[in-house]
Amino acid sequence: MIEVKNVNKSFKNQKVLDNVSIDFEDGEITGIVGHNGSGKTVLFKCICGLLFCDSGEIIVDGCTEIKYGTMIKDAGVIIENPAYLENENALKNLKYLYEINNKKDDNHLHEVLRQVGLDPTLKKKVKHYSLGMRQRLAIAQAIMEDPHILIWMNL
Repeated sequence: MIEVKNVNKSFKNQKVLDNVSIDFEDGEITGIVGHNGSGKTVLFKCICGLLFCDSGEIIVDGCTEIKYGTMIKDAGVIIENPAYLENENALKNLKYLYEINNKKDDNHLHEVLRQVGLDPTLKKKVKHYSLGMRQRLAIAQAIMEDPHILIWMNL
């Protein structure tokens, strides 16, 4: 599904990714563990197209090479801390994003919120959510369009 081949990435004189190769297979759950500053977030930002690699290649679904500025397709991505409309509730936050792609199925959004353990009728503003509720909303945001790939960096 995702192939990372000999990827290198540096910032100024600091090499962050050094000849990294890893395959992520379809249907598998894979975790990446490492110390702070070891390059985990940089690797996933390269996979998602948010950063470019200095060398090497990233291939998704056997054919699509991800390059800087070309976002990975059919993926739900949660990297670091997602931004929310703090003065809106969970449903409104999802609706705004969902409607960007001209989708308007409120019943689907209600079901997604229920799947992650959030009440779709809750009027509480996101700014008053606990960390756990924010994490659940981030998962809902990532899965609401039924992506083929889900990338979740620890929040």
